[in-house]
Amino acid sequence: MDRTWCATLLYIAITIACALFTAQASAQSLSTPQALPEVLDILPGETKTGVFDRLILLSHSEEACPGDGSGKLDMPWVASDTWACLRIRNTGQTPDIWRLDFGGTLGEGYTFWLFQGDRKSQILSAPFARTLAQLETAGPWLASLPFTLLPDETVEIRVLLNAGAWFGDVLSSGLPKLVPEQAYDRALDKRLFLLGAQLAACVLLIGFFLSFSALLRSTPARRYALYFIAATVTLIAYYGLFSYLFPSHPVQRVLAANRFIEIVMIVLHMRFIVSFVRDSIGSHRLLRLSPWLIWAVPLSFGAIFVLQGVSTYLYDHAAPGGVIAAFGDWLWDNGVFIYPVTVIVAWSTLSIWSAAILLHRNTDGAWFFAAGTVLLLVAPCVQFFLAFNSVVDIFTVIYFASALGLVDAIIFAAAIVRLTFGLRAQRDHALQKALTASQEKLHLSQSLLFARENLDTARELAEQHRTRLALTGHDLRQPLLSLRLALDKENAVSPTLRESLSTSLSYLKTVLDQILADTRPQETVAAPTTHIAPQSEPIPLQIIMQNAVRMFQGEASAKHLSLDMVHSSAVAATEPVALIRVVSNLVSNAVKYTDNGRVLIGVRRHAGMVAIEVHDTGPGLTKAQILAIQQSYHRGEASRGTEGEGIGLAGVQLLAAQNNLSLTIRSRPGAGSCFAIEGLQLMDSQPSTLTPKP
Repeated sequence: MDRTWCATLLYIAITIACALFTAQASAQSLSTPQALPEVLDILPGETKTGVFDRLILLSHSEEACPGDGSGKLDMPWVASDTWACLRIRNTGQTPDIWRLDFGGTLGEGYTFWLFQGDRKSQILSAPFARTLAQLETAGPWLASLPFTLLPDETVEIRVLLNAGAWFGDVLSSGLPKLVPEQAYDRALDKRLFLLGAQLAACVLLIGFFLSFSALLRSTPARRYALYFIAATVTLIAYYGLFSYLFPSHPVQRVLAANRFIEIVMIVLHMRFIVSFVRDSIGSHRLLRLSPWLIWAVPLSFGAIFVLQGVSTYLYDHAAPGGVIAAFGDWLWDNGVFIYPVTVIVAWSTLSIWSAAILLHRNTDGAWFFAAGTVLLLVAPCVQFFLAFNSVVDIFTVIYFASALGLVDAIIFAAAIVRLTFGLRAQRDHALQKALTASQEKLHLSQSLLFARENLDTARELAEQHRTRLALTGHDLRQPLLSLRLALDKENAVSPTLRESLSTSLSYLKTVLDQILADTRPQETVAAPTTHIAPQSEPIPLQIIMQNAVRMFQGEASAKHLSLDMVHSSAVAATEPVALIRVVSNLVSNAVKYTDNGRVLIGVRRHAGMVAIEVHDTGPGLTKAQILAIQQSYHRGEASRGTEGEGIGLAGVQLLAAQNNLSLTIRSRPGAGSCFAIEGLQLMDSQPSTLTPKP
C-alpha cells in the first residue's frame, strides 16, 4: 500500500508540474514582442492565424490605422474600451471569400467592423452577456460574417475591445484565424459529422451498459452507464449545443453549466470505481475513505465561488496598491486552481489506489481496469498540452478527448464484463459444490432409509418369533396341566413311573414359565439401562416425508385412501433414523385406522422450531382415548378388526423422548386426528407451506 501512495503522489506532482510549465510557457508567449508587417497579405484559399497578434492599438476610433506596425496588442486584457485595427490585402489574381473564425471558442467583449473603400459594415458583434440570437452566424461558435476581397484589394478591420475583455486564450492559441469560406464550410460539416458519429457511438455504449446491468444485475455496469450518460451530456455541452435550448440567455451563462455537468460526471465515475472495487474484493479501507474523496470534488468547486467573492470584496473596499488589495488579487488569480488540483488529487488517489489493490489481488478484470485508469488519467494531460498549441483548434482537442473517452469506455466495458462473468463463475462453482453436497446427503439418507427398512424387517421378524413363542407357550400350558392332573388321578401308575413323569412335567412347566416370562410385554419394552445420546445432523424434512409416503402408498391405495405430502424446504437438526421411525409409525397408524378420506403429511414452523404433522380423516379420539392409546399394549376401540398389539405409539413416544422430541395428539370424535412430532430445531428461514389441517 505504501507503493500505491508513492505512485499517487508522483502522478499528482507530475501533473501539477506540467500545468505550471504550460502556464508559464503560455505567459511567456504573450509577453514576447514580435515584428509585424505593415499589411497582412493573403492569397485566395489561404488561411492566416494570429489575427489578434497583428492588431495595432489606436488612441480613438477615428485615428487612421498606422502602417508601421507600432502599437501591437500584447496584453491579455484591457482596462477600458480600446480600439485596434488591421489591414488585409488579397495578393492573388482571383477574388475569394473569407471569415474571421475563432476556432470554436466562445469569447466575448469585442465588435468587428469592415472598412472596404467607402463602405463600413459590422461583421461580428460579441458583447458581454451576448445571446445566441445576437450572433451574426448560425450556431454558438463565434465567427464573422463572410466578406469578399478582390485581387490586390486592401481592406481595414477595426475592433472595439470592451473594458475587462480577456484575450489570453485567443492570443496564446493564434486565434482568430482568417479562413476561406469554402474551408470554413468544410470544417463545419466535418465538425457536425464527427459530432454525430461520436454521439452515435456514445448511445450504443450507453445501451450496452444499461442492457448489461439490467440482464446481469451488475452494479458497476449501472454506475458506469450513468457516468457515460453524464460524459455524453458533457460532450454536447462542450460543443455549445445547449445554447440552442436557451437562445435568449447569455451564451457564457449557458456554458457555465458545463462545469456542473463535469462535476456530476466526475462524481459518477468515482462512484463507479467504488462499486467495482466492492464487487471485486468486498470490504476495504479504501471504501471507507471514498466518500471523503468524492465529496471533495463539489466542495472544492464551491470554494472557488467563496474565495472569488472574498477577493472581489477586498479589491473593491481596500486601498489600491495596499496589502489587502494585493491579497484579493492573489485570491482571484490562484483560487481557480483549487478545483482542478482537488480533482486531480481525489480522482487520482481513488483510481490509482483501486487499480493497485485489484492488481495486487489479481481479481477478475483488474488489468482492464488498470489500463482504463491509466488512459483516463493520461488523457487530460495530453488534452491540456494540446489546448495551448496554436496549431490545434478547440474542436480538435474535443475530438481527441471524446475519442479517448470512447476507447476508455470500451476498456472499462471489458473490465465490467470480465468481473461480472468471473463473479457468476464463482457463484456457479459454489452452487455446484452445494448441489454435490446435497446429492451426498440424499445418498446418505437413502442409505439410512435402506438400513432402517432392514432394521424394521428384522424387528418385525423378531416380534413375529416372540409372538409365536408366546402363543406356543400359552397353548402348551393347558395340555401340560391336564397331563399333570391326569397323572395325579391315575393310581395304576407305578410310583417310579409317577415320580419320573412328575419330574418331567415339572421341568416342562418350568421351561414354559420361563418362556412366558421372557415374552411378557413389560420385558420387551423395558428401557435399556444405558442411553446413548443421539447424533444430530442437518437433514431436509422433505426426504423424511417422501420416504414415509413411498413406504405406505401401496397400503393407502389398497384402502382407496389419498396419501399426500406438502412440499417443504425446511432443514432440521435431528437424528435421521429415529425421525424416520417415528414418522413412519405415525403414518402407518394413520393409514391403518383411516377407512376413507385422506392422510396428509406436512411441516409447520413456529418461533425458529419446526414440527412434522400427520393429519388423517379417521374416526377421531376422545381425551380419554388419547390417554389410553399412549399406554403400551393398549389398543383403542378404533383398532377393532385390525392387526397389531398396541405397542407402536408407545414406542414412538419413547423414541421421541430419547431424541429430545415430543409427541402431541390433537383429535375430536368424527373430525379426524393430528399426530405431531415437535421440538425439531429449524436450520433455514423459508416460509411454511403447510396447509390447514383437513
